[in-house]
Amino acid sequence: MSFQTINPATGETLRTFPMASDAEVATALKTADDRYNNERTASPYALPMNGMTTAATGSAATATRTGNSTSMA
Repeated sequence: MSFQTINPATGETLRTFPMASDAEVATALKTADDRYNNERTASPYALPMNGMTTAATGSAATATRTGNSTSMA
């Protein structure tokens, strides 16, 4: 059994994906996560996001210490 990506406008099969075992899926997810984290920290565009993440983490920590509930959108 396999999975297919089908163009709904034409009915054309764009790609077929084979079934994967739980171990194969876990390995693929781990690899993708590692690559994402490496790229995110290596990219010059990551600097503003890293600052925002630190600011958001700091705000959450402050809210936790003071007992305030905070929501970030």
